[in-house]
Amino acid sequence: MKDKIYNSLPAEFQNLACSLQGLKLKRERMGGLFQNFLQAYLERKDWSYEQLIDYRDNRLREFVKHAYETVPYYNDLFKNLRLTPSDINSIEDLKSIPVLTKEEVRKNPEMFLSSKADPRKLIKLTTSGSTGTSLNIFYTKEQLQEQFALWWKYRAQLGISLDTWCADFGSRTIVPQKQISPPFWRISYPLKQVKFSAFHGNENNYFEYYKEIKKRNLTWIHGYPTVITPFAAFLLDNNLSLADQIKFVTTGGENLYDFQKEQMFQAFGVYPYSHYGLAECVANFSEDIDHKLTVDEDFSAVEFIPDGGDTYKIIGTNFSNYAMPLLRYDTNDIAVITKRSNSVTKREIDHIDGRSGEIIYLPSGKKVGALSALFSQTSFIVEAQILQKKDYSLEIRYVSFENPKSVESDLNLVTKLLKSRLGDEISFNFKKLDRIPRTSRGKLRYVISELENNQEIKSGGIVKND
Repeated sequence: MKDKIYNSLPAEFQNLACSLQGLKLKRERMGGLFQNFLQAYLERKDWSYEQLIDYRDNRLREFVKHAYETVPYYNDLFKNLRLTPSDINSIEDLKSIPVLTKEEVRKNPEMFLSSKADPRKLIKLTTSGSTGTSLNIFYTKEQLQEQFALWWKYRAQLGISLDTWCADFGSRTIVPQKQISPPFWRISYPLKQVKFSAFHGNENNYFEYYKEIKKRNLTWIHGYPTVITPFAAFLLDNNLSLADQIKFVTTGGENLYDFQKEQMFQAFGVYPYSHYGLAECVANFSEDIDHKLTVDEDFSAVEFIPDGGDTYKIIGTNFSNYAMPLLRYDTNDIAVITKRSNSVTKREIDHIDGRSGEIIYLPSGKKVGALSALFSQTSFIVEAQILQKKDYSLEIRYVSFENPKSVESDLNLVTKLLKSRLGDEISFNFKKLDRIPRTSRGKLRYVISELENNQEIKSGGIVKND
């Protein structure tokens, strides 16, 4: 009903509605203890790695005690394992308890709620993973404010201030889909955002986006990589550039791939920064000014469990959400780490190698990841998606700008790279689309697998992921 009313309003009243919603969000996210949290994070940014680890483990000990005393699931778990909170003194001691899966939380969310949490004050967030299955997370406004304080610390280190206006390329439907003429954006004055529609971005409309960014002299672009990249590709294809204006590009919510970084750099004159975070608040990684992606040790306790070669499962413990503690929570995400940490340097991640659902499987049981490299050298493919069918074959869906010879060259390159990775085990074909469908939250899933529902898959082949 609200959407119907909103869509019936003229653009100027939709701007007002966006601003009213923005004011509400600003109070929730950046009111209360936000400034206190932000100041504390900024003070800790110059701490030594040893100081950060001591701080992390102190928070961990306090949080484990809270979970044991007030959360039914952990009270039962510790008793069954004959453990007490005093047995957990550091991140290494967490190995005494089993890894927690999303399915366990999904089935019994009330078992993870603290008895000290006031149900009337809890905020409910429904999130979904690569299978689209929903998961309910409950948290307090204080936890939300701490998370946003951490994110603004990351932005502040790059040079972005709370007063910096942003060209926001998010996923919300803020412009009615039936609208066919500009403006294809709405404004949230409290959040200082010009929100560009993800659903109106095409070759006919991107020039309007470009003119609006130029007119408003916006210097910061933020959003999903799969929403920003097609706009960057349009600029390149039409010999347009924002390199003389844009100072910052930041991304989140999805993996950021090398080919996307290169397109953004060519269009905007700066390489994008990314951060990794989750609604569950069990892990957060931020890029510094030198594009080093490191663990935010003072926000959560992150473990990296070997998963073969240089890949590691990301397992995290949140200690900011006292309403819904999650200890050793399996994010189902994979990190690539080649740089070994020591006692004086922060833990650095090369990149997130796909949410773990971004993997294809061969009949032999072999898993093939790092698929973004297939498109890292292409010039005219704007976005792509891989569908793995029940017979293991692949359908490579892609969107490209019209330039048949160049697109053919790109497809030949992808074919060569695919064959080098897959051998002759499975077949594949290409399918051109005008637009690749997004999830209900506006995200583009890089790999879609029909194998997850195929009951004939050997247990060693497919692992159903969230």
